[in-house]
Amino acid sequence: MDIILDNQKIELKNFNSFKGILSEISKILSKENKIISEIIVDGMSVNENVEVDINKILTIEIKSKRTKILLIETVNEMEKFLKKFIKTLSNVDLNNNIEEELDKYLKDNIDGLEWVFNVFSSVLNLSNISFRELGIEETYLKFEDIFNTFLEYVEKEKKKQLLIFFKFNLKEFLMEIQEKTPIILEYLIEEEKLDRIKA
Repeated sequence: MDIILDNQKIELKNFNSFKGILSEISKILSKENKIISEIIVDGMSVNENVEVDINKILTIEIKSKRTKILLIETVNEMEKFLKKFIKTLSNVDLNNNIEEELDKYLKDNIDGLEWVFNVFSSVLNLSNISFRELGIEETYLKFEDIFNTFLEYVEKEKKKQLLIFFKFNLKEFLMEIQEKTPIILEYLIEEEKLDRIKA
């Protein structure tokens, strides 16, 4: 099996699984302030959580990016997603058939909300940003409660409450995140500039 990192074949010794390979590569990249940006197994792009039998594959190709660059790109994507998501929630019609409305808005929203929360967590864990100093800590802590409420309504099939939650509670909260996003981006951009100066 060949392991290729940023177009260079490398040799790894301490691994016995796919996750072990990714862990070893992450250690290498962390020394250069980089992070895995893409994983390609035998020509197919996969995510890091996929189960891969390393005895049945020929090539693992890893691509990386500077940590702050990847965070900036991801937050930019989140900003576009939030704009579209908020517009979608504005179209929720409480007077329409509940089943029809939920069918329109429920399918993609669980993954979407989870992704936004993971973006926030990544920014917190992979940068020197202080949510408290930037006035974002309360928003971040509130997110978990919002997401848990959402999952509870889904699990207990509280359909009317779920629609009201979409149109008002969730929309209002996402607008709050949208307001904070430029602050996060500005900080990450400045942090990346400093990293380049130090490099």
